[in-house]
Amino acid sequence: MADYYYFIDAHGQQQGPVEFSQLNSTFITPETMVWREGLTNWQPARTLPELSVLFRPQSSVPPVPPPSTSPGVMPKTWLLESILILLLCCPLGVIGGIGALIYSSRVEEFWVRGLYSESYRYSRIARQWVLWTVILSIVFSGFSLLSWLLSSAAFFSLPWLPFWSCCVGV
Repeated sequence: MADYYYFIDAHGQQQGPVEFSQLNSTFITPETMVWREGLTNWQPARTLPELSVLFRPQSSVPPVPPPSTSPGVMPKTWLLESILILLLCCPLGVIGGIGALIYSSRVEEFWVRGLYSESYRYSRIARQWVLWTVILSIVFSGFSLLSWLLSSAAFFSLPWLPFWSCCVGV
């Protein structure tokens, strides 16, 4: 294997000399014209056997094995709560439920892949979506109930109507 390579870059300019270890960080493609000592003419990089390692498909590289032990217990996914919010807290629950569902569905995925910090982060975000959706749903439901009571004919037939009439001047 030669120590130094020359190549023609994407702008048609000759680059080099470059050591083999540095070729990986350059923009060498299989069609890039390359020359090294011992060659009579410039050749496409794919024709040089020693450069074939640069063009191997990523799938042929084995993945990093997962660690043998996990750092503890998988965090809560909040998936059940997300689904319940989506179904029960309408219409605000649709927005909050979808947000919670997106984050809660990724917790286990990251845990299995060994990305424990991401798993914990997504669990925290899913919890925030669940809690804020419940709080806002309760607040808006309270406003809706109060509005219904104030506009309802049943409100004015209640026993405390004399008190109310003195407050509003009826």
